[in-house]
Amino acid sequence: MSGSVRRGGGRLRVIVEITRASTGVRAWGNSYERGADDLMAVETDIAQAIAEGVGGQLAPAERRSLAARPTSNPAAYDHLLRGNFYLARRTGADARRAIAEYETATRIDPDFARAWARLGLTYHLFVDWSWAWPGLTADSLVTRGFAAADRALAADSNNSDAWMMRGLLLAYRLPATHEGVVPALERAVQLDPHNAEAWHQIGDMLSAEMRELDTARRAHERALALDPLRMITLTNLGKLLYYRGRTTEALQIVDSAVAANPDHHYPQVVRGWIRLQLRDLAGARADADAAERLRGADNIMMSEALSVAVLAAQGDSAAARARAEGLTRMIGESGSLKYGPALYVATALLTSGQRNRAMATLERASAEGIRLWWAMQDPAFVSLRGDPSYERLLADVRPPWAR
Repeated sequence: MSGSVRRGGGRLRVIVEITRASTGVRAWGNSYERGADDLMAVETDIAQAIAEGVGGQLAPAERRSLAARPTSNPAAYDHLLRGNFYLARRTGADARRAIAEYETATRIDPDFARAWARLGLTYHLFVDWSWAWPGLTADSLVTRGFAAADRALAADSNNSDAWMMRGLLLAYRLPATHEGVVPALERAVQLDPHNAEAWHQIGDMLSAEMRELDTARRAHERALALDPLRMITLTNLGKLLYYRGRTTEALQIVDSAVAANPDHHYPQVVRGWIRLQLRDLAGARADADAAERLRGADNIMMSEALSVAVLAAQGDSAAARARAEGLTRMIGESGSLKYGPALYVATALLTSGQRNRAMATLERASAEGIRLWWAMQDPAFVSLRGDPSYERLLADVRPPWAR
């Protein structure tokens, strides 16, 4: 599906087309013109026209579902869509812009459940990606996320995004067991089977828990069926396959992620690690250079760890150690760590030949529980497997169902 939106003279013109992927033949198309404040009405018209023109007549319940509006205020809805655009980019800078948009939406309509839920999702992503928020700790961000999710559920107890947020945030509250996490995410997709973000998040959670991996893959594929160019879903599906040893297949999917968003560092980093596994040093070097060029100030560790590994694989051990040392300065010498920084710094230290320091870094993230257990499945740690210290830590953070 493709299309365009133009605003001008107080009017909104939307053109939508559907083309059959197998033949390139146009299957359906239409144009819509409304007042600039009628975006929600246009969305309903388009959804109904596609469902009827491509998939047959709608049942009454399906028609009512399409016509349901998340807010009666067009301005609030516009800010929600802007926030969703920024959130999809998955960078710290864009996430801050998303928060501003969602906060504006909730000021305009204090009962806008979807905007409250997406606000909570953004706070979750700040913790999950280890993006900095000056003056706020990770625990403070989680608290804000829960407050936003609670507001969303109070406004609409059947809101899919609100249940998605409850599940994601419970993983921080119960890191050793994840009790209630997957059921809440399953509730989210039951309430709205067209929620691509919810399908993505349940796929990610099942991947992190390293169980029902076929179900995790199907969840990611469902998200992609709803939104085929989701860079984050393509990349994480590739990462799931990489962790399972299906390296060639993983590379093909992450290639698609890079093609979908060539301006984002994340798929470049994941592809670089996959290429290292396949001993494609030139390709891994190209990905590391691209990731370094594209990364923002919030995402230095991820790409630096890859650069260290590439230098070590190329035999430049002095340069690898120097860059690994720079990473260790970013996390300090003591204190607890989130699983992301622990993963990046530990892989840099290990690939640069500093085995004991790598283990010490992982041990600093032991409170992360299941998330650390998942991070330790990274193929980069294969040389540590069987080491008594590594196996002890792995046992300490192993989830109940894997014991």
